[in-house]
Parts: sequence; C-alpha cells; structure tokens
Amino acid sequence: MGWSNRHREELRQRGFGDFDRQPVCLDCVLDPGLREQLRQHLSEHDCFFCGNRADPGAAAIAVGFDHLMTEVMAAVRFLFSTPDDAGMPWDGEAQAYAGAPIRRRDEVAERVCRGDVTDTVLEAIAAAIADDAWTAYSHHGGPNRPDEMLTWAWGRLCDQVKHRSRFVFLLPRPDAPHPESEFEDCGDLTAARLLRHLERIIDEHGLRRVVPAGQRFWRGRLADNPADLIRFATAAELGSPPPREASSNRFSPAGIPMFYGSDDPDTALAEIRTHDNSKPHAVIGAFDTVRDLLLLDLVDLPAQPSLYTETGRTGSWFDLRFLRDFVADLTTPVILDQRIHIDYVPTQVVTEYLRLAAATPVHGIRYRSARNGAVNLVLFCEQSHCVDNDTSPPHAQQEPMLRFVAGSARLHEATHPARTEPGKP
Repeated sequence: MGWSNRHREELRQRGFGDFDRQPVCLDCVLDPGLREQLRQHLSEHDCFFCGNRADPGAAAIAVGFDHLMTEVMAAVRFLFSTPDDAGMPWDGEAQAYAGAPIRRRDEVAERVCRGDVTDTVLEAIAAAIADDAWTAYSHHGGPNRPDEMLTWAWGRLCDQVKHRSRFVFLLPRPDAPHPESEFEDCGDLTAARLLRHLERIIDEHGLRRVVPAGQRFWRGRLADNPADLIRFATAAELGSPPPREASSNRFSPAGIPMFYGSDDPDTALAEIRTHDNSKPHAVIGAFDTVRDLLLLDLVDLPAQPSLYTETGRTGSWFDLRFLRDFVADLTTPVILDQRIHIDYVPTQVVTEYLRLAAATPVHGIRYRSARNGAVNLVLFCEQSHCVDNDTSPPHAQQEPMLRFVAGSARLHEATHPARTEPGKP
C-alpha cells in the first residue's frame, strides 16, 4: 500500500483530516467530561482559539487539536455512522443515499458539540471532520436516534389524545400486524409502548423517592374577603376539592380531585394567583404528610452523562436526553384563556398511567413550578384523605395522607398578573 493509500486509510479510521497547529486550552472546553479526558494530554502552553498563554516554565494549559478531535470523533461515531458503514444503498438516478436522512459535517458537529466547546472551537471541529455525509440509521435500528424516536412518539401521543382519540388510544387496531404495534416494524413506538418505556426509564434511573411522614407542603385558595381566612382554615376547605368542584388541571382531568401543593407558601401563592382575577385575597395553609408517600421525582433528575467518556456512551444517554425534553414539555406553562385546556390532556394521560397502570404505582409527582422554578407536587389525594387530625374520618375508604396544620393559615393579597401570563400549576 502506497503512502497516499495509507494516509487515506488513516484519515478514514480517525475520522478527521490534517490541520495546522492549533492547540486548544481547557478554558475553551465547556463539557466537564471532555475537559477531564483532555487534561491528561496537556502539553501546549498557548491556545490558538482564545489567545491564552502560560507563563514561561508554568504548567501546560492546552492540548493538541488532534487529541480534541479524537475524543470528538468517539462521540460522533456513537451517534452517527457514515452511509457506507451503515450499508445504505446509493441511488444512482437520484445521486443520493436512500433510506434515512443524511447529515452534513457542520450539522453533525453542531448536534454533537454545541455547548460543549466555544463557538470558535466548534467551527474548527466542523471543518476538521473528514466525511461530509452521516446518518443515525445503522447504529440504532431506525432512521433516527433513540431519543429522537421517543420524542417523536411523545409528540404523536400528544396529538392523538388532544385531537383524535382520548379514551381507547391504548387499544391496538384490529388489523395491527403485532398486538403491541399498529405501525410497521420500523422502530416506531405506540402510545402503550412509549408509556412502558417511560416506566422503564423511571425504574432504571431511580426517579421514585419516598417522602417521609411529617413532610410539610403548602396549598392556597383564592378568597373574596378577609373573613374567608377563618372559613377556609380546615382540611376540607383548603385541601383537595370534592369531585364536583375539581376542574381540569395539569395532571388531573375535570372531576378527579388531586392535591396540588408547593414546598413553600410563596410558590403556593404564585400558582393560584392567576386563577380568578375577581378574588383579591388568598388563604395559604400548611399540610403535613401523615405517612410515607412514594413520589415520582421530576425535580432532581440524574445528570446527563458526557458523550466524551466511555461510561457516558450507553443507552442511558438517550433515555436521559429524552427525559429532560419530556419533563420540560410536561411542565411547560399554559396560557390562560377561556377555552378548555386540551394542552393538559397528555400530562393527564401520563399521570393516570403512573397512578393506576404502572407496575410500581406512585402517590404523586414532584415537579418544578412554571412560575418561579421552585418545587411543586401533585398528590393523588381525595378530599377525604385530607384531615384536621391524625384520625381518619369515618367515611374515608383509605387511611389519610395529609393533615392540616392548625393555625398555619394566613391571608395574603392576591395581586393578579396579566391574563396573558402562563397559568395553572
């Protein structure tokens, strides 16, 4: 094999071309995992990209660009492969690869490295990648990455339950080729399979947490006048509403009461103040958990692993990437207006699945407020499970979950923001 052929093979294997000397310092590397991978290769005393320069005799501050590209290409090849390596057929008539979307090198660099390095380094990475055609096809058994497939399936579920089918969408079609799939076997996920996959992510990443007895939460109710402070200072008045008064909310459809609360009184007030502009006051009170409760924790999510480490390049990376997008969508603000909020239907579907159909049901969900970023929760708790003392009322079918803290109720002014502001907890 001649030099040119050997050089071509070397370029193919390493995935990046030749370049002039351009060392990069760790200040230009933003991803912690990538920074640690490069730290062991520090050998240069100046940075081509930001101008950093070490004093004579000081420790090295930068690595050769080839070391950076070696780590970057490991991440690129985890997410993508070249069409030839993927076995994609070439359509001579169309002069294009057939079977899956093709990404160009600048798009691949953007999708892999955006936010992990500075913009100037990102441009150099895109220019250094040897191949200009990439695909996610062969790596992941379909035309898209697993997290993209999950996100697409979630979007389809949202569209289905909001606009097409709300009560029998989990049933397979009679003509479905597989009892779990009404679609062709091309990596698509039905609603049922998506929900089960979400449950698996919850299991594998330990997203359930026990809230011990005695944990305090705050809940509020709008009031017409200050005298309502006395009337509302009971579990029955300030706790979960009766079914006939339970309106559609983020996690609960109309008629199914749940307890919406917050970790602090200010957040409880922020959550209710947009519900009714005609009520100038709010009563905020505290409830303590009577027993240990198992919650789905959507607040303290596991850290996204770095693509630049071997431990980060696993299926968990895709699951956690989807999970973050899913949680952001689940807790997105909804604009207050006079229409029925069908935007809440998908989250209500997920909640009902986790409450009634999951292998390990939970008592509620912990999530971040769309108002101020603080912590909210919803408990699957009816009015009869909110009590004024530790004794369950005679009509309760289950033991109580929450006890109203006597003397905790306080009156607040409910200064209402504009109606166009996002609303509802």
